[in-house]
Order: sequence, then C-alpha cells, then structure tokens
Amino acid sequence: MTVLKINEIGLNLGTLAMVQDKRYSTVKYLIDSGYITSFSQIFESIPMSVVANDTGSNYVRFKRLAENPTRFRLKDLVILANLIGIPEMKIISLIMGSPSKNKRKK
Repeated sequence: MTVLKINEIGLNLGTLAMVQDKRYSTVKYLIDSGYITSFSQIFESIPMSVVANDTGSNYVRFKRLAENPTRFRLKDLVILANLIGIPEMKIISLIMGSPSKNKRKK
C-alpha cells in the first residue's frame, strides 16, 4: 500500500493551520464508529458551505461535485480527509460506497 504524502502532490495547506470547526472531530468520530457510511452523510453533521469554504472551493462547484463525488479531484479529497482527520483512503471508500445520482439502473 502506498502512503500519499501531502508534499508529494504539492498541496498548500496553509488554510488548515487556522482554527478548525469542531464539527470535523464529530464527523471523524462518526466515521470511525461506523455511523457515517456514505459520503453524503458527512453533510448531515457539518454544512456543505463550511466544508466548501474550508477546502477553498466555490460553494456551487462543491455542491455539484458532492452530488456526484466521483468527480472530485484527488487534491480536494486529500484536503477534506486532512480537515476531518482521517486517512485519504477512508474518504475514497465512503465515495465508492455512496450511491451516485448519475448511475444507470440495470
């Protein structure tokens, strides 16, 4: 398993040094304990506008991507995982387990 180093992909995490919203630790606890099992459930505990602002993303863009999370850039997911305090692969597994609105029904 390859460990992704933040410096290797050239992220500037200066915004993460600011005071973090306490709800991120709640989301981390809920993910670790298994209460959050899909990506969309994150936004039941913390508003999408707060997450968009903290990741440095435009709210409209972030909302559009959150509706189909497979379209997020890896860089955005790394930032979000660091905000929550969980491994990047955990965010990816939440996304891969989330039902997408754009999937075709067979």
